[in-house]
Amino acid sequence: MTIQQLREQSGFAMLLELILVAGVLTLVGIALYESNHHVADTVNSVANRPTAVTASGAADAAVKVVQDDATSEAAASSGVETSADQLGATDTDVTNLGDSFNENNF
Repeated sequence: MTIQQLREQSGFAMLLELILVAGVLTLVGIALYESNHHVADTVNSVANRPTAVTASGAADAAVKVVQDDATSEAAASSGVETSADQLGATDTDVTNLGDSFNENNF
């Protein structure tokens, strides 16, 4: 009859315990993260909600939307104008180079 010796398995148990603790902490962190974003989204949606459903409230909301659109279009337009100016300056620089490059010098 052969006697089997039991090996110490406390290392495996400790590793399993660490993995379970890490999993629980990860789930708690994800839950906190999601709840914070849910609260922030709720606050933002309440803050951006029109204050009144009357005709004057709807008109004020429409004016705000138009003003926001005009502001964003103005910002985009100035960005395009800046890019066009830079492109024009680059074109002028390239034109002014003229025959300054001579491949026979190599």
